[in-house]
Amino acid sequence: MTTTPPSPSPSLTPTSPLHILPHILLPLLLVLGYFPPPFRFRAPLFLVLLAICQWGCTASPWPPNEGTTRALRYGLSSSWIFVLPTVERIVMHTPERDFFRVEDDDDDESVKKRKREGVKEWSFAKLWRGVRLVCTPRGVGWNIGGRMQFEVAEAVGVGLGVNGVEEWPPLFGSVFDCYTTVGVWGRFWHQYIRQPCLGFSRYFVELLHVPRRSSLAYLIHLTNAFLTSTFFHVLSVGAVAGGYYPLQSLIADMSIFFMIQTVGAAVEGTRRERVAQVVMPAIYRILGHIWVICWFFVTSFWFVRAYAGVRMQDWRLPYSVLGGLLGVPNE
Repeated sequence: MTTTPPSPSPSLTPTSPLHILPHILLPLLLVLGYFPPPFRFRAPLFLVLLAICQWGCTASPWPPNEGTTRALRYGLSSSWIFVLPTVERIVMHTPERDFFRVEDDDDDESVKKRKREGVKEWSFAKLWRGVRLVCTPRGVGWNIGGRMQFEVAEAVGVGLGVNGVEEWPPLFGSVFDCYTTVGVWGRFWHQYIRQPCLGFSRYFVELLHVPRRSSLAYLIHLTNAFLTSTFFHVLSVGAVAGGYYPLQSLIADMSIFFMIQTVGAAVEGTRRERVAQVVMPAIYRILGHIWVICWFFVTSFWFVRAYAGVRMQDWRLPYSVLGGLLGVPNE
């Protein structure tokens, strides 16, 4: 059940510099993860430090979970879109060896090797390389197989010259690809976690000696992706759930919504080709869009309930630019 929380003014909540410190250290830690030379325990050490820092961000009472700062708290808790790709790249790869800019892809191996060796250890060039990798969570521009946060990161990255415009293509795909649930998640919806999830699930596929293009491998990819989505949505929404929505209900809602997508995509995959063989392409797409609308109309109940439970619909901006121009007082 939803509880009615107290609503004190954010200005009355004391803030210590220690409460803000984890939010400052987190982006620095992501960059510094790429900085030292490869050594045996780099990945485990990075994971331990990152877990401590991420826990500090989640447990920190800043920004207060009250009033107009709730939206800011939720935004900061969504840092996982940068954390997860960095974890996968450092744990599953040796960045110095495995990653290079796509613009270098036409060079022969000797030229690529010379360019990589040209980035000296403990140099500003290597530090800058880490910044660029962190600022491209989808790996665009590299050989790596909430819209507002994306646009803010895009504007900052391009504006500071960290990334080029070509490294930030549109976050969402075409709605015309949404005639299957797989099309919704794989082509239309944002691709923040696609590359890191595939990195981990490919490891499990190889570890279990599962044929790469088999139905079982496909199921492993789906399950891993939606389990990851469940975890990080619980983490981010949980940061603003305290006093508003029980954590157990949040975990249940997110688990049901995301894991049922695995079932839907798997069932859809067994019938899609058969339906496509008996109807015309145009009819197939129309039927597909109807199917997708019905599917999400039913399954989104748990997702919407979780966000409604934390009262997201009641959030207000700390300051409204348009309201200020129109002379409307801010709440």
